[in-house]
Amino acid sequence: MNIVNSSTDKIIEVKDLYKVYRTGKENFTALNGVSFDVYSGEFVALIGKSGSGKSTLMHIIGGLDRPTKGYVKVLSDNITNYTSRQLAYFRNETIGFVFQSFNLQPTLSAFENVRLPLLFSRNFNLQTNSVVEALEKVYMWDKSLNKPSELSGGQRQRVAIARAIVNNPKIILADEPTGNLDSKTGEKVIETLKNLNKINKVTVLIVTHDHSIASQCDRVLTLSDGKIISDIKNVKVS
Repeated sequence: MNIVNSSTDKIIEVKDLYKVYRTGKENFTALNGVSFDVYSGEFVALIGKSGSGKSTLMHIIGGLDRPTKGYVKVLSDNITNYTSRQLAYFRNETIGFVFQSFNLQPTLSAFENVRLPLLFSRNFNLQTNSVVEALEKVYMWDKSLNKPSELSGGQRQRVAIARAIVNNPKIILADEPTGNLDSKTGEKVIETLKNLNKINKVTVLIVTHDHSIASQCDRVLTLSDGKIISDIKNVKVS
């Protein structure tokens, strides 16, 4: 099912996307002709079994990988044609990444971890104010001097979210952000992402195996064998 969105504010356009990996003497097709659009301010879930192509799709949208064929446009720019340097700037200034494993530097405090993206940004001179604001948005300012080993799993993920939003990205890409958390803590992390989406108007794409999380999103894209087999808009009950 294709969803028709009346908005003209398209933020992501994925067209005829293929990704083929060479494994020994054989080829493995991770993405097989994927096409869809995402509009500004949407909260979209990508679901499917392991190996369906979810993470590969997320990595290509985020400029961490390149497609074999097809293209991705973000804010009308074809990032498929970007050089490595252009992709680095794109990732730093447009995309906020949240990973299942947190990816925090163990020797750095929460404040220093959140500040890391700013060290490579043109917003460097605003770093203190930006870090404080990001930590406050996820209710972690009181833990700003703690190192990851001194934080719970949920607290570490909230620090990771603060790091993802410190540059005020247009898009957050979250790959199984609750995968290493218990259900109650995971709910708090999803609530944090939902607040960022609604209050700060950040577009969110989330890879998840959890259908209860997917049911809270605006749309659910289901992948199977590298193809989108359904694109369904959730009906919110008020």
